[in-house]
Amino acid sequence: MLAVPAAEGWPCDVRALLSPSARWWTTAERRDADVRVEPRVLLDLFDGYWEGWLPDGVVSLE
Repeated sequence: MLAVPAAEGWPCDVRALLSPSARWWTTAERRDADVRVEPRVLLDLFDGYWEGWLPDGVVSLE
């Protein structure tokens, strides 16, 4: 999940904003669990970023 802080900026340790029970998921775990992610292209964009490619032009996440 992506979020924007309500404060004027991010704290030094973003983990401080999360619940102690929060956990991180990989994109593969999200796909395997058949969890709906919006927008649908988001998981592909994350995978591409980690693999070192950036799309040509503008990518709309609306």
